[in-house]
Amino acid sequence: MILEGAIMKDHCCILNSIIGWNCVVGEWSRVEGTPTEIDPNVNHATTDNFYLFDEQGRLRPSITILGRDVTVPSEVVVRNSIVMPNKNINRGFKNQILL
Repeated sequence: MILEGAIMKDHCCILNSIIGWNCVVGEWSRVEGTPTEIDPNVNHATTDNFYLFDEQGRLRPSITILGRDVTVPSEVVVRNSIVMPNKNINRGFKNQILL
């Protein structure tokens, strides 16, 4: 999902992600998440019982979310992360929450 005002530069790749308002994703950058699958064989399977963190406190792989006005520079990979608004990241991240 790409929200209004977001700019996707040439050759960037966006998969399983939410790109916030007025974000900029640089050339050859990759913003990628891992979709959450719900097991239909489990009783009462819903997204309500999906937890962001595993038993060791690590962020589980899930979609990537860029908040409003986030800038991802060229040639950077952001995977399975949540980036809060107004961040200019300067390197790649995986399984992180950037406050």
